[in-house]
Amino acid sequence: MPSGWPRTPSPHSDEWDEPDPDWIRFFSEAELYGENSHSYRDLAYVAGRSPTYASLAEPLMQRAVDLFANDAEHQRSYALNLIGMATVHLLQREPERSTVLTEEAMHIAKKVRSERVNTRIRKTVDTAVRDFGDLAEVVDLTEKLGIELPETAEAV
Repeated sequence: MPSGWPRTPSPHSDEWDEPDPDWIRFFSEAELYGENSHSYRDLAYVAGRSPTYASLAEPLMQRAVDLFANDAEHQRSYALNLIGMATVHLLQREPERSTVLTEEAMHIAKKVRSERVNTRIRKTVDTAVRDFGDLAEVVDLTEKLGIELPETAEAV
């Protein structure tokens, strides 16, 4: 083989035993489920609110939510996945289920104080209002948003 060509180490060599990069600690099973589910959810939007893609997102998102629920260190990710699940339920025309998850995300948002989380909650509530604004649960959610996460609150 000519000098300078890339070579592939033998799987039996020590070259495969390099330490994991620091960022890999963050990428857990929960993150993998969340990323995959968000991909299907995003495909549902691009495909005209496709119920097929939304249904593929739901079990993956639920698994991410379940795993993050028990992870005290990654509550921001938990909130983002709760919001993701809420949007999946909106795509599936299940606003009542969506409002419960959005409220739960609001409670976490107050603790983690992330503008990204707050923005996603606001966008989800806006979508719920646009699509299901006459539903009592959505009206209540809008009122709770104004109390829990007012627009003028500062992010830290």
